[in-house]
Amino acid sequence: MSQGWVSLNREILSHWIWQDKPFADGQAWVDLILMAAHSESKFRHGNDIVEVGRGEIVTSEKKLAERWGWSRTKVRSFLRLLEKDKMIIKKSTQKKTALTLTNYCVWQDSRTEKKPIENRSRTDREPIENTYNNVNHLNNENNVNNTPLTPRGEAQKTNIDFEKVLNFYNLTCNRMPQTKTLSETRKKAIRARIKEFSSKKVAEMFEIAAKSDFLNGKNNTGWTASIDWLLKPANFIKVLEGNYTNTTAPTKANDPRASLAEGYSEPL
Repeated sequence: MSQGWVSLNREILSHWIWQDKPFADGQAWVDLILMAAHSESKFRHGNDIVEVGRGEIVTSEKKLAERWGWSRTKVRSFLRLLEKDKMIIKKSTQKKTALTLTNYCVWQDSRTEKKPIENRSRTDREPIENTYNNVNHLNNENNVNNTPLTPRGEAQKTNIDFEKVLNFYNLTCNRMPQTKTLSETRKKAIRARIKEFSSKKVAEMFEIAAKSDFLNGKNNTGWTASIDWLLKPANFIKVLEGNYTNTTAPTKANDPRASLAEGYSEPL
């Protein structure tokens, strides 16, 4: 009975059974899942307009303490424990605390509901691998000699599920800067790498990058790669070829800052 899925309506938050305090750790964790945004949205927070992405929460330790019947010290310790287990990413300021549930898309996607959570890496990759199928199918029908896609084929590129690619990056490369927005520049880069290498290679590249200490800040400057840097053509190939694996000592030739000469600037 330890596997499988259940649906839980947010109406439980107003039910009497949910009102008893203090919360247990498990109840507090489920409460965070219920609090998380199901889709991108905006709301007013004091004098600011705050944007939240899917699986994100903007709150404060004080509010969570009141909500759960805990002390602020216990809330802080609990959130630190969740961070340690990579269940959340926490960013705090004097005014607010922003939490990102790292596996939210895995738990909430209907396409993953029939698969155990221990297979989440494969499960989350499958939607990425399928995003380009419609384009390839059209290409095979209209271009039997493997000529470039026709204008009709170009229009079908919108079938790429960019959100799935973004979620996969955020889940897999969770030590790198988390990406919340899909600009046209990012969509263009994702589309280009899928067309050039295949969606499987994009997923593979993210997985290789996630294991690289160098790309995750363990270098002389503390620099960390981002999704934009990883999707640059030259950098994409370098990661796939193992230039930044932990068994290879980075040199000036493969230092990511060398990409500055290509017109791309990454904060150092």
